[in-house]
Amino acid sequence: MRLSINEQYCNGFSEKACLIGMNKQLSIQLDIVRGYAAFFVLLAHTNGWFIMPLTGLSSPSHLVMSSIAHFSVLIFFVLSGFVITNSLLGNKQQYTFINPSAYLKARALRVLPPFLFAFLLSLAVGLIIIIFDLHGSKTFRTPHDLYVARESVEFNTADILATAFLSNGIFNTGTISTNGPLWSLSIEVWLYGIALVTAVAIEKRFRSLLLLVLVISILIWQFPRTNSLTIYACYWALGSAVRITMNYPDRMKLFKTVLLLIFSVGIITAAVFPQKVFPFLWVGAAAAPVNLSILILLIFLFSKYRGATPRVFARIGSVLAKCSYTLYLIHFPLLLISFSFFHVIFLDFSTWNKVLFLLILDTAIIAIAYYCASILEDRELWSRLLGNHFE
Repeated sequence: MRLSINEQYCNGFSEKACLIGMNKQLSIQLDIVRGYAAFFVLLAHTNGWFIMPLTGLSSPSHLVMSSIAHFSVLIFFVLSGFVITNSLLGNKQQYTFINPSAYLKARALRVLPPFLFAFLLSLAVGLIIIIFDLHGSKTFRTPHDLYVARESVEFNTADILATAFLSNGIFNTGTISTNGPLWSLSIEVWLYGIALVTAVAIEKRFRSLLLLVLVISILIWQFPRTNSLTIYACYWALGSAVRITMNYPDRMKLFKTVLLLIFSVGIITAAVFPQKVFPFLWVGAAAAPVNLSILILLIFLFSKYRGATPRVFARIGSVLAKCSYTLYLIHFPLLLISFSFFHVIFLDFSTWNKVLFLLILDTAIIAIAYYCASILEDRELWSRLLGNHFE
């Protein structure tokens, strides 16, 4: 006999947790994973801004940190697929049908306040550097640098508009130069819409089939131009599949078999195309099985050992979990303005002073993100401010 969502996951948990079919402990664990992923992206970009001018692109630190950052972003997409699928299932359970209005409002409350703040912060940082002719207004490069994350602060109208309307990386447009991480947010938001259309099409069956065909056609049309949306949709779908199979224990065996096949294809790909696998920076179609294999391994390791997390990492993770989204969106412009102020004198620091400076800098950025997140990620606050009372 198949158990209901409530019977499987909600015994002993709150009504809200029951509604979405995900208990509180699992939600906390996912938030911690997301928090550490954002933290590793911060470390990678700190390395890119301050260390790579000294070591260059061929340094081991670049290889290691870039690979970690790459997989952290993939983890974001997997978690997004899991959580958004869970949200759609909860939406259907609450309203007995997919309610697009409630879904879109909830997504807007989650995405827009932090995004708009990050976007305006990025513009402000760039304008401050240009208007006051700070280091980077003409060039960040010094005669001693082997590499710089940005040659200078540049504003391109097309990129600003594309970023503002979350179309950067979708229609052959770039991301505003003062905030590189915003590229992934636009893809994630488009996947929110695709997920909604797909869910409605499945629910309405043939009545919305044409809409689903249209979405798939757009993906195929976009693939030759920029494969980012299509490729990252694969990772998003992995998280979605994990959530769906939670409701169908009898299909878990089939799902594990599929994952095993993906893992096998990944190993074969690694053997046939080693130059495309190491470093793990290539996100083309042939590398997807390799990336998926590593993500699958991480998922299984996490599910097996999550209860054995050292207390100190759990405490740090709980802090990062509360500001992961904001940290991911605002850390880049904060690093950029810090680099503008301290780049030249940083070159003369001793090794230990460099380490101490970067430790203080990243701690300060996390503290700023934590404070900002208490406002920007408070969905109840924004719901009241906007005059809409919904979950």
